[in-house]
This record gives sequence, C-alpha cells and structure tokens, in this order.
Amino acid sequence: MPSKYAILLLAALCGGACKNTKNNNDVTTNIGASEKDFADFYEKFHTDSNYQMAHIVFPLEGLPSGADSAVLASGLFYHQSADWRMQHSLEDMDKDMDYSRHLSFLTPDFARETIYKTDSTYAMERRFAHIDSSWFLIYYAGMNRLQR
Repeated sequence: MPSKYAILLLAALCGGACKNTKNNNDVTTNIGASEKDFADFYEKFHTDSNYQMAHIVFPLEGLPSGADSAVLASGLFYHQSADWRMQHSLEDMDKDMDYSRHLSFLTPDFARETIYKTDSTYAMERRFAHIDSSWFLIYYAGMNRLQR
C-alpha cells in the first residue's frame, strides 16, 4: 500500500498543474507508460468491488455529494472505507441523465477526471495516481454545484 506522504506529495505537486478546461469528449494527452494500463484499471475499478476497495487510498480526501457551505469552507473532508459506495462507470449511471466526461493526464502518473451533468451546474471530480506499479483513487468530490 502506498505511503500517505508519497500520495500527499504527488497530489501537491500535481494539484498546481490542474487547469480549468471544459470538453465534452474523453481527452488523453501525453500518454506515458503508466497511462497505457489506465483503461484496464478503469474498467476493473468499476466492475469489481473488491478491486475498487483495494485501489482507494483511505481515508480518501475529497467532498461528499451535496456538500454544505461549512464542509466547503473547512476544506477538510475524508471519505471512510466503511461508508464507501461502489463507483460505477458512466454507462451504468442514471440513463435519464446526460453526462459528459473529461479525462486528462496531468503527468504520466496522475489523472484527473471530471464528470459533468450536461446542461447543469453540477459536476464530480476524481483524481487517480499511479503508485507502486498500480493505479489508485486518491481524491473524490461527489456531485456538487460548480463554483463560477
């Protein structure tokens, strides 16, 4: 299991590289060796609950869905493994909702995914890091209103 300090350092280094871009298509740039196995990881992550739990760094930094102003202002929220609900792929989400997905690799070992509700001001964000020869979910902000 990766050390918390390595993950925090990676998140800090990559966090500054985040850019606010919108695109309704999957976007992958600067494909590195570790990114080539991301698609396999991503599929298994969404179909195998045991695999998913083994590839999340708990306590997981992020935000709950529908976070209130106190949680947003504190900036300190961590998802716990006991409360985790399995994440599913876009294809398995509510068929009546229209979603778009933006995936970008900020480095070969750090991916950021944003899923938007189309024609809405709501989105969720996930961040993945390639650590010790495997991908892990290192950040999850549930569906929340976008800040403009």
